Order: sequence, then C-alpha cells, then structure tokens
Amino acid sequence: DFYLNYNISIDEFINSFENVIKEIKKDLRNISKEKDTKHYMMLLLLFSVLIDGDKLDASGTDEYSRPSINSDIVDTYKKDKFTNFNDLNKIREDAYQELIGGCDDVDLNNKIFSITLPTGSGKTLGALSFAMKLREKINNSYGFTPRIIYSLPFLSIIDQNEQVIKDVLLKSNYNTSDIFLKHNSMSEYNYTISDDEEIRELSPDHAKMLIESWYSEIIITTFYQLFYTLFSNKNRSLKKFHNITNSIIILDEIQSIPAKYWELIRIIFNKISAEFNIWIIFMTATQPAIFKLNEIVPLIINEEKYFDYFNRINYVFRKEPIMLNEFNEELINVIEDNPNKDIMIVLNTIQSSLDVYNYINEYLQEGIELYYLSTNIIPKHRLSRIKKIKNSNNRKLIITTQLIEAGVDIDVDIIYRDFTVIDSIVQTAGRCNRNAKKNKGIVNIVKLTNDNGKKYCDYIYDSTLLRLTEELINDYSSNIISEKEFNKNIIKKYYEELSTRKSNDNSVFNDIENMNFANIMRNFNLIDHNFEKQDVFIEVDETASQIWQKYERICSDKMNSYERRSEFKNIRNQLRNYMISVPCKKLGTTPLEKNMFYISQEDLERKYDIETGFIFHDEETAYII
Repeated sequence: DFYLNYNISIDEFINSFENVIKEIKKDLRNISKEKDTKHYMMLLLLFSVLIDGDKLDASGTDEYSRPSINSDIVDTYKKDKFTNFNDLNKIREDAYQELIGGCDDVDLNNKIFSITLPTGSGKTLGALSFAMKLREKINNSYGFTPRIIYSLPFLSIIDQNEQVIKDVLLKSNYNTSDIFLKHNSMSEYNYTISDDEEIRELSPDHAKMLIESWYSEIIITTFYQLFYTLFSNKNRSLKKFHNITNSIIILDEIQSIPAKYWELIRIIFNKISAEFNIWIIFMTATQPAIFKLNEIVPLIINEEKYFDYFNRINYVFRKEPIMLNEFNEELINVIEDNPNKDIMIVLNTIQSSLDVYNYINEYLQEGIELYYLSTNIIPKHRLSRIKKIKNSNNRKLIITTQLIEAGVDIDVDIIYRDFTVIDSIVQTAGRCNRNAKKNKGIVNIVKLTNDNGKKYCDYIYDSTLLRLTEELINDYSSNIISEKEFNKNIIKKYYEELSTRKSNDNSVFNDIENMNFANIMRNFNLIDHNFEKQDVFIEVDETASQIWQKYERICSDKMNSYERRSEFKNIRNQLRNYMISVPCKKLGTTPLEKNMFYISQEDLERKYDIETGFIFHDEETAYII
C-alpha cells in the first residue's frame, strides 16, 4: 500500500534523501495512472495533518479540548425572539418544523442534502438547527462530534449571517472562539476560550494558528476559503483540510459557483463525503441541478407550499431593448406616477449607474431621498447609506449595481433591473416586498443599451446564460409573471437546461487525477480575472488620514517581515473601509505610495466624488462592477 511503505528511521531518511524523493515521485506517477481522486484527497489529508501539527508545535500552541454545545440552541433562541405569530411567521415555522422534524429519520449513510426554500423563509436558522441536531445524531451513532462549517459566496453577506449565529449562541451563553469563529481574508486574529469559567484571549500568534486551521465548533467562512482548501497546493490553505473531515458543511447560495465547475463539485463532493465522513447541505432558493436525483436527499419535501405563499411580487419583462437616455426620461415619469413608493434601479455597470444617477439627480423632486450605491464608493460610505435606507421612513430612490444582490437587507416597492441572468433576477427581486407586508411589489426587467446599441448585460454576463434566460422568458405566454409562476416555470427549466448546455471545465479534474498539484490552483478560478484591478486608498476624512499614517509608519519602521505582517493585519480592516478596487488600466495618474495606490484629501476634488465615488475621466473605463 502506497501510504504505508515509508517506515524508515530519521538517519536512513537523511542519508538516502534523494532516493526517497525519487521513490515518492515514482509512486506518485504510478498512483496517478489509477485516475482515482481518493489518492489526491488522501495526500491532502496527510499533508494537512503534517503541516498543521508542525506549525502548532513550533509555535507552542496548545491543543485545547473541544467544548460541547446544546443541540437545541436555535429552539431556545426562537422561543424568546419570535412571539408574533402572523401569517408570515407561521409559514416560516412550518418550514422550520418540516426541516428539523425530518432529522430523526435521516439515514446517515446519505451524505448530501438540499434545502430549497424561498428568500425570507428562515433558511439560516433552519439549516443551523438541522445541522446541530444532525451533529448530535452522528455523535450518538458513530461516537464523534462533527464541526459545522457554514460557507457563503460573498464577504458582504457573511457579516449578516454571522450576527444571526452569534445571537443564537449568546442566548445560550456561548461566546468564545472555540465555539464559533469567522474566517475570511479580512479576519482579525482574536481568539478566546473559556478557562475555569473565565474568558481568556490568546496571543495573536496562537490565535492565528487556531483561526486559520478552523479550530472551532462552528465556522462561518467564504466559498473562497472552503474551495481553495480542496483545490490548492498552498500550505496556508491546506493546513485546515483535516478539520474539514468528520464535519457538516452548509453551502449557502451554491448557484453562485460557475456552472463549468458543477461536474467537478459533484464528483469531488461525492468522494469526500463518502471517504471522510462529511455531511453536506446545499441551501438556496434556486437549487441548481448539480447532483443526480439519487445522489442528493431533499430535506424539504413540500417546496411548492412555501414558494406558493411567498408570492410577493410580479415580474414585468420588457422584451425590446431601450437606450439608456430614453430609459432615464421614462424614470422621471415612473417617479411622478408612483407617489409614496420606494423605487430601486439596478444597473449592470458602474458607468450606466452613474449616468442614471446624474440624470435623476438633476430632475429630482423635493421630498425624495436619493441614494447611490456601487463598488465605486468606499465601504464605509456604502454601509452608512444602507443603514440610512433601512432606518428612513421617507420616500426613497436608490440607484445601484448588482452589489445589492449580495444579501443587502433593503426593502422597496418597485424595482427596475437591467437585463441579467436568472439567478441575478431572483436575487434582485429578493429586495422587493421582502416581508410580504405590502401590496404586490413590481420587478421590471429592461434591456438597456448604450449609444452604440450594445446591451450593458453583454459587458458583464456569460453569453450562454444570457441567451438561455432570454429564451425562457420569450417562450412564456405573458410578459407579466407572478413570483409563484416564475419559480415553478422559469427557474426549474433554467437549471435543467443549463445542466445540459453548460461546458464543463475538466482541467482541474484532470489535474487531480494526474496528481498535478502545481496546476490545480492555477486552473480553478472562482473569481473572474478578466479585469485586473488594484486597491486604492481614499483619504476622505481625518480618520482615513490617521489610518494612512499608521500604514506609513508600519511600512517605514525597522521591523522584520513577520512583525510587519502582524502590524499590518491589525489595521487591515480599517484600511479596507476606505479602499475601492479600480481597473488597473484606469488608474491614470493615481500615485503609488508605500506599495498602495492612494488618493489624498488634496486630490479628492479631481479623483473622487463623495456621492458617486472614483472619477473616471474616460467613459470606456466604467464597464465593470
């Protein structure tokens, strides 16, 4: 057996190092000929245990005993939190009870599950509760307690879900990092444990080791962190692989994964779930057809009941293209004809969003609050505006890009959405009449073009997905479709068709079979790198100036590279609040200071507008979100 052949002493190993390397390479070539992904996964596991154990030992980081958690934490939270049993909460409770009620009957030999429920039906609490009860069942049956890994596609929606889970845990007095931690590219190295009924904070070095290797009972993280643990050759990513084994993984909004990777995910997740005791839950309102029917077990049987209730909006499709300047003129009439209605316009590019904002701002009526949201403005201002929108009782008009899709908790009466693919249409619609408290919301889908007649959607989205979306909508008998009918007749067909039309990217799978570790991470790309961007720090206020001074000091002080990285980590989130990403070729004369592009307060008037963000001096520069 390949994995047991290396039983030699240290002295022998040192004396025959080159021969050992040759033998390893020879064996790798031999097992790669078997084309079995099990060998790839086993090597990841062994390597993960080796490097994580080595780093923990070298840093003097103790191995802490795993704490226990009551499996009924969500039930405890709900008893106090939800006391108003209106129709909406009743339907949410029905979904919750159906979900957790099925846990007793779950066959643990089945490892892959789905939760398909509409936006606003309480999926997060339901999935967490099911996972906690499944965890207890696994412990009772097999004698080990799986970690729960909750993975989401975007940084922007992690904070919202993190807060929900934190609130649930705090209700049962769980508030340490060994119970719950967040890990993403922006994570700070703070790690706490309960020590003799006192909460103790570990040193940054030890915290870093435990956070990056996922030493906690519940971890919330991004798709990026999870998938690059499976498809990588980097120590930093792989050292947590062993803590993915014997776990429960919840994947929220899995449709965000490019369709070209669906077959790869199907094969790898089937393999790791079977080989490494991993139970996987795919959770979304629009379940893509990744797995075969006999490979995945639905946890919600009566999906139609819940989708029928959440019939909160009507979609209105304008099938003929309209130029952006004509659309702007129509919007003025829409605003006048819908008094007391909150309206949101969602555009595909920054340039089109700026054009609409500037036009509307010129003709804006009194008594309407106008907001602009896009990645063109710094996160600090985006978050501040979102908070104002949520708290304001005045009439609102919001001009934005598709960043609004990423779990932003905003509720409006009318939406205009530039044409896009099905899942983006559904995500945008989730911001309209969210809680079904009002009359039906209206989501208008329009095909906007620039002066040259090119559709803005063509700058952003895959042509195959756009074409399929357009075909399904054109084939429908009416241009007005209820949310219920859209869910039944459009979404299901979309994913069925997509599963047959998509082109599978087999490069990563071939690299895995051939044990070609160097190419795996290079060929697996969750993020589209067609448009290279650079981060730019915007010195918009005195707080930004102070943060920039801290950054300059870190860059200038005489310290070793480890100390510098540690110091930088401590202010990274502060820096991020004032940073935007700009296409490299459009930075113009923006100066590079201390290895970062930087716009000073003195240069703001020329390069950054407080309301609309980075100033593009060429109209061709802003066709990127």
